[in-house]
Amino acid sequence: MATLGRERSAVRRRIHAQLASGFAADWLRAGQPAADLSTTAGVSMNKIIATLREMDELGCVLLNDAKHAEAHLQSDTARRHYVRAVFAYIEGLGFRLKRVVLARHASGLCKLLPPEIALLREESYDLDDKGVPHIRAAHLKLTRNLRFAFEQYAKAYGMAGTLAVDAPGWRALLAAAEIRNRLMHPKSVQDIEVTEDEAKVVKAALDWFTAEFVRLLGISVPGSRRSKPETPKRHMERFKRGHRVKGRDI
Repeated sequence: MATLGRERSAVRRRIHAQLASGFAADWLRAGQPAADLSTTAGVSMNKIIATLREMDELGCVLLNDAKHAEAHLQSDTARRHYVRAVFAYIEGLGFRLKRVVLARHASGLCKLLPPEIALLREESYDLDDKGVPHIRAAHLKLTRNLRFAFEQYAKAYGMAGTLAVDAPGWRALLAAAEIRNRLMHPKSVQDIEVTEDEAKVVKAALDWFTAEFVRLLGISVPGSRRSKPETPKRHMERFKRGHRVKGRDI
């Protein structure tokens, strides 16, 4: 439970840091006063804040589900639940990252190209037999979608940021995705079996993703842009000590 609390705090503190200081800094860098929330710009800011809070709330619920399942891996059924919970968390946060980017674009805080907007919305386009255009859901491969979401989120804050795809955790995610795909599209009884070793692979993917998510939020929080980037381990250590933004508890 203590580990779960620390991990949830790490995620929430980074999001709360953005709520506390990110938006005013954006406007000041643009040479404009911070938006009055009664203005059109203020309404846009409210939408960004609401989008971040939704990411916060969803992430905490799904991480709690994953960690609860992780504590009860004695049976094959429990391990299947764990795999599903982990990927609900990963895919849910990936989606919410993209919603934040779209909200920033709508507010004028970043600019996106038309294909980027479509992919962030997870949309594709086609014509019917009458030549009428239709919007369709885009079916994006998980790993490509995550890389895209992370890069777009960092770019929306004027920073360079990518997933650490050269790390062992990325390879664990690739392997865990294969396990999840096998569970979701079983063709035999063997396909729905999850061994203890496979559960460990999924845990490695979860831990890596959470650290990468925390790192991504860190580079977009004013005051955390150091010449020497922090590692996820340093982030976690600072969170344990208690992090403050501009004198406010977050």
